[in-house]
Amino acid sequence: MTATIKKQHYAYITLPNGPRLLVERIGKGRYTTAWIHRAARVVYLQVKDGLDSSKEMISKLDQTNPHIPKFEFIAAMNLGYQDYVLYSCPYYIPLTAKSKVAWKQFRALERMIREASAVPLMKQLNHCEVARRRNLDFNDLVQESDLSPLLKEAISDIVDGCGNYGPCMIEIARRNLAVDPLTDDLILLDPCFNYKKVCDSRQAKS
Repeated sequence: MTATIKKQHYAYITLPNGPRLLVERIGKGRYTTAWIHRAARVVYLQVKDGLDSSKEMISKLDQTNPHIPKFEFIAAMNLGYQDYVLYSCPYYIPLTAKSKVAWKQFRALERMIREASAVPLMKQLNHCEVARRRNLDFNDLVQESDLSPLLKEAISDIVDGCGNYGPCMIEIARRNLAVDPLTDDLILLDPCFNYKKVCDSRQAKS
């Protein structure tokens, strides 16, 4: 597995036992860079190894659930200055109000995550305990709602998955959600984050 930079927003990715692909950068976060192979409508996620376990966690969930993104592990790679893990997934379109079904699901989840986040917690809880409590409170609200059974199941599976990755907390934010262009289903594309890393980063800046 190799990756070489061609221009600022383009790169070549040579897949294991596969072709050499020209990909275009479509997004960059703190730990992940997203590249698209437009001809195949496939996105490759270049994740800094050891810093973001959310893609690994999602890839182990039930990929037949229409709300779970279909992440597939491709390879580990080293670019000389950083170890990365590469995942692939189909191209999902950004979430907007034009996708009426997905938008309604998003707004309902957004209200519930706000309600769960407003519940006071004991100050002596550590980062893992806070993340676990927030996730469980949110899941309780979801399971009691009138959302679809498959969406409820997806949230429950993510909560269970987060429990295996320390201070992994669910986040419902439009920028981290997407829509399946074929079904209009809401895709929980990047629904969690490392709560401890975020707290440490905020503390370092203060």
